[in-house]
Amino acid sequence: MCGICEGVQNHNWQDVPIIAVETEGASSLHQAYTAKKLITIPKISSIASSLGATRVAQRALDFTNELDVRPVLVTDKEAVLGCKRLSDDHRMLVEPACGAVLSLVYSDLTTITN
Repeated sequence: MCGICEGVQNHNWQDVPIIAVETEGASSLHQAYTAKKLITIPKISSIASSLGATRVAQRALDFTNELDVRPVLVTDKEAVLGCKRLSDDHRMLVEPACGAVLSLVYSDLTTITN
């Protein structure tokens, strides 16, 4: 996420929202964002284990104050369904960490884009 945020700043795209998707069992950014301070979660308990870190970098949290970063949580089930839908539609298989983002593509995005 930090790399994307750096790119947004470097290209003066500060008005572009950044949707930061995590699964509920890997929600270190979402929890830090909500608490407005760094939080260490006890463990990654999500099927999307490559997605998470038990603690986000301070810079990641700082970006949530500097840019329009919108943390979003999805369930493991939604992440897996995102993988399945992509596989059904495009015959391409991805891991659940990718499925977390894809679950938003296959859902109603109005709740995060408004």
